[in-house]
Amino acid sequence: MSDVGFTAYSSFNPSRYELRFGTFRVAVDFGAGFGKDTEIAMLQPQPDAIVITHGHRDHIGMVPQAMQRWPRVPVYATFETTELGKWIWGDELKIARQEHRDLPFSESDIDRAVRRIRRLLVGPSIQLTPDLTMTPFHAGHILGAVGLVFTYRGENFVVTGDISMHSHGFIEGAKLPDLQSCRALVRESTYVGQRLTQDRDVIAIEFILAVKDVLERGGTVVVPTLSIDRMPEVYALLHESEIDLQWPVWVVGGRVPTQIYLDFAQSAHVIRTMQHFENRQHQEDTLKSHAPMVVLASSGMMMPCTPSYAWGASVLQDANSAIFFVNWQDPRQPGGIILHGSPGDELELPDGRYKRLCEVERFDFSSHAKENEMEEIERALNPCQIIHVHGEEDRIRGFIEGNKGIGPERHQAFDGQEIAL
Repeated sequence: MSDVGFTAYSSFNPSRYELRFGTFRVAVDFGAGFGKDTEIAMLQPQPDAIVITHGHRDHIGMVPQAMQRWPRVPVYATFETTELGKWIWGDELKIARQEHRDLPFSESDIDRAVRRIRRLLVGPSIQLTPDLTMTPFHAGHILGAVGLVFTYRGENFVVTGDISMHSHGFIEGAKLPDLQSCRALVRESTYVGQRLTQDRDVIAIEFILAVKDVLERGGTVVVPTLSIDRMPEVYALLHESEIDLQWPVWVVGGRVPTQIYLDFAQSAHVIRTMQHFENRQHQEDTLKSHAPMVVLASSGMMMPCTPSYAWGASVLQDANSAIFFVNWQDPRQPGGIILHGSPGDELELPDGRYKRLCEVERFDFSSHAKENEMEEIERALNPCQIIHVHGEEDRIRGFIEGNKGIGPERHQAFDGQEIAL
């Protein structure tokens, strides 16, 4: 049995992994998925430490349950990640109550979780055992996101987490650790094999032109956005293009993460000009007006019972309007169903059938690394082995088969199966 091993307990979405150094187990991320995912996650064995790479739901969503189950296990996260997690957990409770589901945890569980989390700082190492240190580095994905270097008996093991080498919005690109080599690299594979084909500035220009086109023909543009990262970035683009001087630009949801960005992100002061609806009646009246406007609505995948679902459904059958997606869409969720449909299709959505008449387009503002960037990361870190996680199974398998015999040994992570490192 190898002295070091890697096990995925959810290899795609959500993220839950484990690195074993001798007998010491480090859980990396404890994300939430859908359905009965809570029960599945609890099959994971008790770790000796939990470290959270960043504040997206699919990486941090189940931390309160993990803390309930393992009250003595230390949990590490950056301050920004903890603040975002606190908001995500509170939102999870609100949605569970709206859907009349059993509450996954309580407000007091959230308070205890926030108090118990040990703060990570980019740069300083944490001694986990006499033989093992953990060093966070800036990952460039969202506010507070980190990658991790584990140094065990003189050898380095790197986990990228979700990572971006390019700056975007208010977030600077990743700052890789200065290593000669590493024994193993656990790399995200959201866009495995997909190369960057368009500069982000070009995408931004195309987005602004498309928005103006819809507004000038009298339509409404609904932009489902992740409140945690994409909402501030897209709003800043619209503001800098002076669209908000000619047409209303409304923001629905995301007040707390917006404030977190104002508190911690450099140059985020522009988002102080965001316009929120005064109350629910104001929003409903505006929704019914069918006036030309832009609406940035929370829930990037248009999940049921969210602002983006309500607004998206309201324009779906209006040929003058548009839904512009700005992040990856799970094909099983409402946003993915709409995006992958064709004009005129009858779409089955959670609250009924809709004909897709509005314009639908996706603008790739992703904060995940494309393969060009991952190649740069691999060259810089010079790994002996690479483990692919957090990507679609078929794409990863095809990529590994296409690179067989080229460069480092590559592995595809399968849930519950340890890979010797």
